[in-house]
Amino acid sequence: MTVQVPRRYQHCTLESFRGVPKQLEGWAAREQGDQPNVVLWGPTGTGKTHLATALLRAAAEFSMRPDERVIWRSTRGFLEQLKAEFGTDREVGCMDRMIGADAVLLDDLGAELLSGDRGRWRLDRVSYLVAERHDLCAPTIVTTNLTPEQLNGLDARMASRLLSGIQVPMRGDDRRFEVRA
Repeated sequence: MTVQVPRRYQHCTLESFRGVPKQLEGWAAREQGDQPNVVLWGPTGTGKTHLATALLRAAAEFSMRPDERVIWRSTRGFLEQLKAEFGTDREVGCMDRMIGADAVLLDDLGAELLSGDRGRWRLDRVSYLVAERHDLCAPTIVTTNLTPEQLNGLDARMASRLLSGIQVPMRGDDRRFEVRA
């Protein structure tokens, strides 16, 4: 199965990630419904998106179902699509696809929820998505610069559902600034 990911992350695999955390070993090979949510949190540039993309791709490769659907979306992109389709049948279709997908990656959760007049609507839409996926036992992989405490401060119910799975603090310097040999 091919996972549609942005061009910048098409190379991301578990093999190309330096130091996959122990708590994530075997995550993708678990049976569907037995894969907990994964929250990768930490500073910018620590490899969260790389690792999350690799997990999503591995989950798709381990699937025995030819119709498995996995979705890679930036949180901002998801919300912009919902906003553009607000009040149409496409809005419902977009949310239903995200809820019903076998695995979803929401990249960079948090920044778009903290600012602007539409912050409450944005938070409500993401919280609804997380709650519905949680009830379906469908794994959601999230990357965020927010700490678990900050997520909890945004929305305790959403944070509880997300953080009940695997939490991986990502540390280190910004990998984007590393000198390439």
